Amino acid sequence: MIYSGDSLGIPHLLALAGGHLLVTDIGGGASLHVIAEGRRLASFGRRGQGPGEFSAIRTVQPSPNGRSVWLYDLGNTRLTLLDLDSVLAGRGAVRQTVVLRTDLGPMNAVRVSDSLIVSSGLFTGGRLALFTGSGTLQRVAGPLPPAREGVPAPVAQHAYTGTLVRHPHRPWLALATRHADRVEIYALDGTLRTVARGPAQFEPVYEVQVRGGAPTMATGEDLRFGYVDAAAAGDGLYALYSGYTRSERPGRANFGQQVHLYDWQGRLHRVMQLDQPVLGIAVTDDGRTLYAVRHDPYPAILRYRLPADE
Repeated sequence: MIYSGDSLGIPHLLALAGGHLLVTDIGGGASLHVIAEGRRLASFGRRGQGPGEFSAIRTVQPSPNGRSVWLYDLGNTRLTLLDLDSVLAGRGAVRQTVVLRTDLGPMNAVRVSDSLIVSSGLFTGGRLALFTGSGTLQRVAGPLPPAREGVPAPVAQHAYTGTLVRHPHRPWLALATRHADRVEIYALDGTLRTVARGPAQFEPVYEVQVRGGAPTMATGEDLRFGYVDAAAAGDGLYALYSGYTRSERPGRANFGQQVHLYDWQGRLHRVMQLDQPVLGIAVTDDGRTLYAVRHDPYPAILRYRLPADE
């Protein structure tokens, strides 16, 4: 364990930015904590809709130099650029905001360049949506996920939702599915390169129900969790795996205790077992250190030493 403290409410996502560890928090206090050398250096943000406020952060994307970070807030369908030096200094840190202008339900957005943002979501015509750097929808791309006959595309997209991450050095994206052991790897233009499957090879368990006049995804205690988080480091793709249904691990099925290491051609190299269930992960560029969020018996940030890939 490298950090625990009263400042952690309900820690969720992790990312590495230079020598700092960024931790999102959905506990109702600060939205983002900056931690280094076992100490909390600063916190930023709160719940809301205004500048510097967040509703549901889904992606944390530090810049290559570690001096800034893009946060995608699902609740406000908005990307916010924070200057980390300003966060540490306790002064105005918001440098830019970009609202994704669409009603198609973008769920996980990654800023690829100044002119391109890519998001997964509840899209009807393709798996991914491509936006301009200012948030205007250009087009959708990639094949829709598999679905039974008659299942509306947005419902299937919801069933196959997941974590979208970018390769740190190459023009590739990966979507690790939350309710299946399935990883889709894309080019930046939305072209599907390959689909990788984990050892269990299971699909989402769901039904279609109509609520408020619209079809929605309905799930029960038999819903199984697959890749609950993912991180890209070096040439490796690290996917945090649960494998449990809600009935098998009530209230904690969305925590994983295995990390599956893939390459970006979709080959599974290693399955690593953690000593306790965790919620979010981040991995150093050399692939030797993994950081993780736990909740029980109290919130904490853990550190694991990983074996070198063979």
